[in-house]
Amino acid sequence: MKKLFLFAISMFISINVLNAECSDVKADIENVSYQLFNISSNEESKVEILVYGLTEEMYLLVSEDYDGESVTYNYSDTDEGKITITSKSISSKINYTFKVYSTDKTCSTSAIKAFNVITPRYNFVSDMEYCEGMIGKIDMCDPFYDRGDMTEAKLIKEIEASRVELDKSFGQKVWDFIKSYWLYAFIPFVLIAGIYIVRIIIYKRGNKEYV
Repeated sequence: MKKLFLFAISMFISINVLNAECSDVKADIENVSYQLFNISSNEESKVEILVYGLTEEMYLLVSEDYDGESVTYNYSDTDEGKITITSKSISSKINYTFKVYSTDKTCSTSAIKAFNVITPRYNFVSDMEYCEGMIGKIDMCDPFYDRGDMTEAKLIKEIEASRVELDKSFGQKVWDFIKSYWLYAFIPFVLIAGIYIVRIIIYKRGNKEYV
């Protein structure tokens, strides 16, 4: 009877310790997050995903839809809980899926956190003559500008139109504005002039009555 009692006590303590450890892991999982970096220079262009906040009680499963590969990373593969994943291609968007698991299977066999990151597609038009000297001035020349469903030909046309606008002098821009919106300015002018003309006519008629 005494042995049975001691066994029950030890089991109770073990369960409490296990629950405490699981609670710690679930608390730490809130610190797991990521940052996306679009890197472009004269040497190379790439996209990196930095995942951070991992602990020794976790491991990370990374999969993507580029070639369907899945890779598992343990804490020993990280730099103090941080790991950088470089996108396999910048020619197309890639959907990366990150799943964080507890190393203690008694805690949970399912992912305790999961998130998706879609990497951007590189804008190769930014390397062409259309964007020479325009990076930072025209958004569409950004190396990682998201053109959506816009074709490359359409994008180039839009960039050329933006360059024309940038090359215009201040005087030309004012004149273009007047040409575009002259009617909106002319109508109030006509109305105001009409009101004054009517008032003058009424005033003159009123004066004639007293002559």
